[in-house]
Amino acid sequence: TLSVDRSKRSVKDGIPPLRTLLQITPVGASTSDAVVIEVIDVETAAVQTSGGAGRAAAPPPGGTSFIVPTSVNATGAGGAVFSSDGWLKNEVSVDVVAELIYTPQDKDGLADADVLKATVTIPAGNTLRLSNLVTSIFQTGGTGQVEVRAATPQALSLRTVVESVKGGEPATRFGTEIPTTSFGAGIGAGQGELAVPGIDDDTASRANLILAETTGASAQVNITINDSLGQQIAATATPIPVPPYGKVQINRVVDFLKNGLTVSGGWAGVSVVSGSGKVVPVATVIDNASTSFSAIQGRAPRSNVPGSARSLDDTAPAPDALAALPTTLILPSAARLPGAFNTQFITNLAIVNPTGAPANLTLTYNYIDADDGSLAKSVQKPLTIRARGALSKETGSDVILNLFGISNRSYGWIRVEGDVARVVAVSAVAAQVDPDDSSKGFKSAQVNGIFSDSPDVMGPGDTEHRFAGTEKSVQRRTNLILVETASQPCSVVLRAYGATGDKLAESTVTIRPNEYKQINDILGTGAGALGLGDGPYQNVGVSAQVTASGSCKVVALATVNDNISKNPEIFILKAPGPGSELTIGF
Repeated sequence: TLSVDRSKRSVKDGIPPLRTLLQITPVGASTSDAVVIEVIDVETAAVQTSGGAGRAAAPPPGGTSFIVPTSVNATGAGGAVFSSDGWLKNEVSVDVVAELIYTPQDKDGLADADVLKATVTIPAGNTLRLSNLVTSIFQTGGTGQVEVRAATPQALSLRTVVESVKGGEPATRFGTEIPTTSFGAGIGAGQGELAVPGIDDDTASRANLILAETTGASAQVNITINDSLGQQIAATATPIPVPPYGKVQINRVVDFLKNGLTVSGGWAGVSVVSGSGKVVPVATVIDNASTSFSAIQGRAPRSNVPGSARSLDDTAPAPDALAALPTTLILPSAARLPGAFNTQFITNLAIVNPTGAPANLTLTYNYIDADDGSLAKSVQKPLTIRARGALSKETGSDVILNLFGISNRSYGWIRVEGDVARVVAVSAVAAQVDPDDSSKGFKSAQVNGIFSDSPDVMGPGDTEHRFAGTEKSVQRRTNLILVETASQPCSVVLRAYGATGDKLAESTVTIRPNEYKQINDILGTGAGALGLGDGPYQNVGVSAQVTASGSCKVVALATVNDNISKNPEIFILKAPGPGSELTIGF
């Protein structure tokens, strides 16, 4: 029997709902025979119902908001329980009031009686842990879209994941980050299409497609499925309606559009044909053997984005200088080697060219050769992606071996140059479920390719980039990766913050030009780590900030790895506020 005595709660525990892990070990057994149970202490918030839960059709206060395309608490195939988790952090020194609005799948977010709203106050510097978000905050089940509104949205940061576990068995757990977007993001009528890479329906994997509306207006959507050779092989017979602030999910999208069709290494094109709404597509690409998935957001190639839409701050048209096309695309994490707990990692790469002309690219893998004295090396390969085509699955799968020809154990990052404005790219670091049997499938974490002028790339003078979900427990461990992308030496200060915003530790590390620096156990005591010790720790915020002068550029990532199930989750550290990545609609 478990009970809670809330009088013994410390303010440093943070604000409810509070999450802890209980490890139960049989008498006389080792910890490898233990089970780990997640316990959530929920203090229910007041939830408002009625048509649209009082949500107005006007833009949210502050001009923007966070949109989570899908949040879930539901049972899937084989008894797997899917639930959302996340971290909503107040990054400033005053309290922030936030509204969380849940629109169930296929419902109208302005008018439907099933729409729910919860209002929470997040104290200065605090993190609101969103464990089992749909149940703990909204006291319901199912799946839908969540919007987070605040008068000062730039004071907040939000990251969410969807995780699954079958029968409560920790070894079956998998999950991945759900891309958080913002009000007005996505694509509208007459704005072309967004490309979703990595669409498969074959013996190895399949793909579902989520359509989320972001402005409070309806939209009619067309979808095409295209193969790696540039051929359109399926399309919607009639447009698919997406209601205001709605979420529509198309399971096994390839088969839905054309019954019995198979495709490997394909991509989906999503366009709005009527209505004044805007839509963000997110594909969940599912491994048939392990049933785990990656969540891949549709994006536009930069060459298809009008110059006036390329503003980085979403407040004004970009001047011509900012509208210049980028010359470098960064894939900040790649690995092909075993990690802790004998986790076997490989990297898969998907690149789509949705434009009408070929994309001539040069890919450079900057890596550490773990079988040759951990020497820093690089290898370069030319690649052409045909018009409306994609990188073949045969080449993109286990890309370090199949494209770059590197069989030694290695880890690093990939620089793409050439016609990068024509392409959309995403990589997935995949962990083999059974280190000794690849037939049991993989669990993957996707990482978007980002342009060199992305706000996710830090330079001197930029605000610190952050992630609030660092964990060190019997269940998970967290590493930090720093990648220098401008061929310049760099200095970066790292900080850790508690769930109530208090600074716990600080360290400074140096990075060589083009270096991929991985700090294992970032909260531990190793070189470059923050020195907090054995823990356990949850909901620790970690940040990175470039301190050196000059022109160095750094991407920072947190990798949260499951010690039991081998599942990786990868988070790019970001500045506070709703994302401002460049897509049509911004």
